[in-house]
Amino acid sequence: YVDISSSAVTVRAPIGNALTPKEIQIGILVRRCLRNRDIAETMGISEQDVKNRLRGIFDKVGVWSRVELAMHIVEHPERWRPRT
Repeated sequence: YVDISSSAVTVRAPIGNALTPKEIQIGILVRRCLRNRDIAETMGISEQDVKNRLRGIFDKVGVWSRVELAMHIVEHPERWRPRT
């Protein structure tokens, strides 16, 4: 997503970025209400890596918070199915 800003409004417009398998896994774990620390331990990555990847997920999906991300996952489950 790209921010298109004016003096009064910011709109996030899609640019077609697909989620990676790790981003899908992180999103699913966020949906399960896991904290960044717990996600990091579950995935064997650093907590900072989780934070960085969450920012990327937020940008790709067009959300601003973990709550919005969880709602997006509920509303669009087809986008969050792990790839085989």
